[in-house]
Amino acid sequence: MSDKPINDLHIIQRLRSQIEQLENLEKRINTLEQERSTLTHTTECLQAELIRHQQIKADWEWFFENSLDLLCIAALDGYFKRVNPAFAATLGFTQNELLAKPITELIHPDDLEITVQALQGLGSGQDCINFENRYIDNQGQWHWLSWRCPALSENTSQLYAIARDVTDYKRSAAEIMYQATHDPLTDLYNRAAFDNELNNCLLRAQRHPTM
Repeated sequence: MSDKPINDLHIIQRLRSQIEQLENLEKRINTLEQERSTLTHTTECLQAELIRHQQIKADWEWFFENSLDLLCIAALDGYFKRVNPAFAATLGFTQNELLAKPITELIHPDDLEITVQALQGLGSGQDCINFENRYIDNQGQWHWLSWRCPALSENTSQLYAIARDVTDYKRSAAEIMYQATHDPLTDLYNRAAFDNELNNCLLRAQRHPTM
C-alpha cells in the first residue's frame, strides 16, 4: 500500500506530459490548418492571375496573327524575330524566309543609310513615327512601308513595330503631281510647272544674288 502514492504521482506526471503533448499537437494542427488555408487562398489567387495573364497573351496573339497591319518583332542585330501573316503576304515570302534574312537584304539600297540611322535611334530611346523605306518582295517589286515603333526601354529587349504598305498612296500622289505639272496631250511640262520652276529660280537668285 505504501507504493500507491508514488504510482499515482507517476501516472499524474505521465498524464500531464501527454496532455501537454496533445495541446501542443492541437496548436500545431491549428497552425498547419491556417497555413493550408492561406496557401489554398494564395494558390487560388495565383491561378486566377495566371489565367488572366494567359488570356491577355492569347488576345495579343490573336491580334498579332489576324491584324491587317504588318506587325513584326525585331532586334538591333538586324534580324526579324517574328512577323505576322500580313507581313509575309505583303512581301510574298514565307515567315521563315523573312526570319532567316538580314533586314538589310530586303531594304532598297538608297534607303539603307536612313534605316540604319532609325535603328540606332530606336536603340538610344528615340521613337520611330511615320518613317518610310522600301522593301523588296519575292517578285523583285518594291513596296513603300510606313513604320511606327516605340524605342527600346529599360523593360524591353526587342523592337515591336507596326507598318503599313503605302505603295499605292505613293503611286497615286506621284500620278496626281505628274498630271498637275504636265500637259495631257504633249506630255510636256505645263504652265503651272513653268511658273513653279520660275518662282524657285527667283527665290534661289534672291538667296544667292552673286550666282
